[in-house]
Amino acid sequence: VRGDYGSGTEIYAMRPDGSEMRRLTQNNVLDSHPDWSPDGERVVFVSHPDSIPGQSNRRPDIFVMNADGSEMRRLFQSSLYATHPSWSPDGSRIAFENYDYAVGESRVYVMDADGSNVRQIPSAAGPNYWPEWSPDGTRILFVSSRPPRNLWTLYVVNADGTGERQLSDDSACLSHVSIPKWSPDGSRIGYLCDSDVGAIYTVRADGTDRRLLIPPRPDKPSYEYSPVWSRDGSQVAFASDRDTPEHVMEAAWHIFVANASGDGITRITT
Repeated sequence: VRGDYGSGTEIYAMRPDGSEMRRLTQNNVLDSHPDWSPDGERVVFVSHPDSIPGQSNRRPDIFVMNADGSEMRRLFQSSLYATHPSWSPDGSRIAFENYDYAVGESRVYVMDADGSNVRQIPSAAGPNYWPEWSPDGTRILFVSSRPPRNLWTLYVVNADGTGERQLSDDSACLSHVSIPKWSPDGSRIGYLCDSDVGAIYTVRADGTDRRLLIPPRPDKPSYEYSPVWSRDGSQVAFASDRDTPEHVMEAAWHIFVANASGDGITRITT
């Protein structure tokens, strides 16, 4: 995603080395949270083309387009907001977060890839965010704020809505967890921790064994954001402001790639 969140952002694609960058969306509104289909033919994303009646802000809905940006169409229209779409490994379904007026909170939903058969995943009380499919497609990882922690915490549920359980606790993060991403082999989960701003961590799929994956720059404050695993699990891409010049007041964000061990950090956008 590239642009200014105050006025509009567009979705771009590029090769893993940063070459051949091309713009996919052309609508001058907020476009965000792109996710490739498993076959690489389509991109599901969030766009804000319509206003919310009685409010100044626009409503985020779920859209899909071809990999070249063509044939954009809306898959799901929310009553207030829908965001964070995630494609199932077999490409047949999309999980996303949608506001549910009945409970006054966000919930995890699943729909077929064509936008049909929309259904809510049953869940215990508490808002649910950032759904993420397990690599085998049997479970959905998400973040929820509910007792006993009352902080954003990792949870997992079977794709049919059964077997919900808490994964993480204070050993993974002393504050809020966000933007979880399952490694392609299903063994570990990458995430951000609010109490350790500027770092990306991983835990095992059962929520144990916290490890520092991407540290902030040792010589200056930096913030690492939105980790994404490569399909073979050998690398991690993430956004960071670590290359912002010292004299610049506003952070300059770029995309970086590192080995899955956390070393070899390389900036790929200019």
